[in-house]
Amino acid sequence: MTDRFPKAGVDLGIVTAQGDEMLAFYRDTIGLEPEYSVPLPDGGVMHRLLCGASIFKIMCPANKPSEGIRSTAPAKPVATVPDLMDLTDLIRGYRFVTIWVNDLDEAFARCEQAKAAVVYSPLDSRPGVRIFVVEDPDGNWVEFVQMVDLEKANQDLAYKHGKEEFEDTLA
Repeated sequence: MTDRFPKAGVDLGIVTAQGDEMLAFYRDTIGLEPEYSVPLPDGGVMHRLLCGASIFKIMCPANKPSEGIRSTAPAKPVATVPDLMDLTDLIRGYRFVTIWVNDLDEAFARCEQAKAAVVYSPLDSRPGVRIFVVEDPDGNWVEFVQMVDLEKANQDLAYKHGKEEFEDTLA
């Protein structure tokens, strides 16, 4: 956090025609904490969900949007980081949001139980870091990250950046 950016997190607005499904996904499947809901001027509603210092705003306008992201989840989850990058590169603009978790396996089990489309099953993305990616009901990707070994992750960053050591910026 700096003087320029006084809030530690960011707010993300997601406009949807599938309000109930999106609210259930982010609140019940992922486990974001509802802050409150507020009526929109057009008669719709905005649900605010807390994710650490960030807020996910699920915008459900009365006049349902007809266009948006379409599913790009593969029929079978990809198995390597390069394959994931190939899929990510198909669409320009904001493609995914990342949520850091303490228990990646538990988060994945919740997503599987909710039948979320899996883009990338849990796997080590680099030393000390595990990830998986699923798709929300509107086709937006949600990446989950768990730091499983901070020392290995920092050593990997130091090696990649040509430094003898890397500060614990990932904690």
